[in-house]
Amino acid sequence: MIQLTSIEFLYLLPFLIILIVITHFKIFERFKKSFIFYHTLGKVLRGKKVKDYRLKLLLLKVLITSLVILVVSDPYYKYTRVVETTSTVVSTIELEGTRPSVIIILDVSGSMSGAKIIEAKEAIQNFIHKLPLNYDIGFIAFNDKVVCTIPPTNDTDKIVDEIKGLLAEGGTEYYEPLYIALNWLKPYRLLRIPVAVVFVTDGMPADYWYREILDEYVDKGIPVYTVFIGVSREGVRETKFIAEKTDGLQFTASDVDKLSDVLSKIREEIVNRIEVSSIIRETIEVEEYYPLKIPLIILILILFFVLLYLRYSKYKIFY
Repeated sequence: MIQLTSIEFLYLLPFLIILIVITHFKIFERFKKSFIFYHTLGKVLRGKKVKDYRLKLLLLKVLITSLVILVVSDPYYKYTRVVETTSTVVSTIELEGTRPSVIIILDVSGSMSGAKIIEAKEAIQNFIHKLPLNYDIGFIAFNDKVVCTIPPTNDTDKIVDEIKGLLAEGGTEYYEPLYIALNWLKPYRLLRIPVAVVFVTDGMPADYWYREILDEYVDKGIPVYTVFIGVSREGVRETKFIAEKTDGLQFTASDVDKLSDVLSKIREEIVNRIEVSSIIRETIEVEEYYPLKIPLIILILILFFVLLYLRYSKYKIFY
């Protein structure tokens, strides 16, 4: 969009155009009387061509004058450019007194009984101890209902004490633990603080309608990292569905004694992702201005020399 710094000069343009028209024809008439001699066939041979040529010269003068007024008005082209910016949320996190959060969800249904639950609890404790100290950690244990909930906290000892007392019993339902974790993490996402969920299970859900809640995980930008303990194709497929739906990753621990190694990989993935997520990339629209004076002056000079050339080539005059 072209704009002008000073518009008052535009008011002169109509008067200048009138002056140019009057002087143009007046000077031409004087020139014609002084230097052009008529012949009987002159009107037939040259009359119409001279008239057309005079009009073209007049239009050229008006155009040059208009451009001069435009240059004096200091024109510029205003346009909007999209720029990518980066910023960090570290200062926001410190200011609000909140930190990145990881919610651990552990299946403690009857299929996890025996050595499996013992190994799983040790692997979860080891995972918690090795997370960075500046993380909030939440914990949920579930079977066919939620049996333990600890909202995000930096008190890891409290979480470890609760984990030690867990028993394996009951069925398996995914909806309630995922629903609770989602509501814990919503405030973090409102502040654009990176979060993650780690979901560990060895069984298939009895409540397949839990999938409906995954859309809100996607909407809030909360990735779920899933671990299936065992070799069941259905279990691997189900946990892979959760991870892919929420932009997380799925891991399989064919045996519970491999769970600790799998959780170590997940910890590295989460830490790396949260560090990258702390840098926010945004696109903003920036208004920029391009001065048009120089291009217009060059155009005026070109048109002026064209005018001189045409007048001289036709009438052998320079005015």
